[in-house]
Amino acid sequence: MTTYREAIYMCLDLLKGMSDDFTYTEDHVAYLLDKFRAFLLKQRYGNDPKKHVPYSNYQNVEVTFNNTKEYKKIIKSDNTVPNMLQLGIPRITTPDEYYYNYRFELTSRERLPFTGNNKFTSMINYCAINEDNHILYVTKEEQWSNNKVNPAKFTITAIFENPREVESMDLDSNIPLEETLITTLIEMVVKELAGSMYIPEDSINNSRDDKANLGNFIQSNMKSDLAKQINK
Repeated sequence: MTTYREAIYMCLDLLKGMSDDFTYTEDHVAYLLDKFRAFLLKQRYGNDPKKHVPYSNYQNVEVTFNNTKEYKKIIKSDNTVPNMLQLGIPRITTPDEYYYNYRFELTSRERLPFTGNNKFTSMINYCAINEDNHILYVTKEEQWSNNKVNPAKFTITAIFENPREVESMDLDSNIPLEETLITTLIEMVVKELAGSMYIPEDSINNSRDDKANLGNFIQSNMKSDLAKQINK
């Protein structure tokens, strides 16, 4: 996996090779990395909902609930979740061992009040995301939960639009993007920042745009996971 800091340094180094006039901040480059990450994922997976999305593109967010002793009511999480991309399959789990054998499903907030009302869906736990990005959860009956309170914590696993909105993410965190797209991501950011400075160039007189091989240069200069471990 590639960290934000590694990708930022690669972008800035490539830009220095084009001109000494570039003065971009790390935050601005990180913003573009997130922007083009979302673009690449939509481009690759947006047109085929059935296409498998590698787990490396997902992140986990924990949400908590205080009022779990209220039964057969829709309760709202204490914290919010970042905006999700409509890609892949969001998953909801809970660390509470009692609920390991029960399904948790994400549905729309319009459908949420009408879920779990028949024998086929009564054992499914339904959640939704409201307009201010809180998680809504339909608590079960006290008898169903065996006199136990409803789960107080959920983990939402999804593909988020802005990865750095997830708590604990910083520049030393891995970019949540499959490794096969990292080179393309860096190339897109460099071209965006270079703007008009990016002019096709035939530096070795081979009738080709040698700058178009930017991706090959990036790949050859990026450390493999094995090399990173050796250098630690």
